[in-house]
Amino acid sequence: VSVVVLSRGMNKRLQVKPETLDMLDEAGVDTHVLQTKQAVERYNDLQAADEAVGGLFHSTC
Repeated sequence: VSVVVLSRGMNKRLQVKPETLDMLDEAGVDTHVLQTKQAVERYNDLQAADEAVGGLFHSTC
């Protein structure tokens, strides 16, 4: 996986720890942290572009 998309929930209440972002950066993984609808759109765009992408999506809050 070269790209990871993380969602913060519908109302952006979830946070991603800086340590997590640092670890992904050190591993050379491009990371996108977005509101859930935006995260799904970004994931789908990356998938359509044939990127090796992973995602974690939170559908509430």
